[in-house]
Amino acid sequence: MLGHPPVIVPVHWDNFEVALKNPPIPDTVVKPHLDFFVETVRKISPRTKVIIPSYRTPHTFG
Repeated sequence: MLGHPPVIVPVHWDNFEVALKNPPIPDTVVKPHLDFFVETVRKISPRTKVIIPSYRTPHTFG
């Protein structure tokens, strides 16, 4: 159990078969699971920030 982390960053949800571009293109098979995951996190841990990353966008966690 993770408890209630301040931030969650889902990975491996984009389509690896296409060229990189922003915004990332979701994998059509994985996207519904990503949506469900984000919805579930927001329900269970409403204070947790979910960041769906973009390419070449730095994030600082502290």
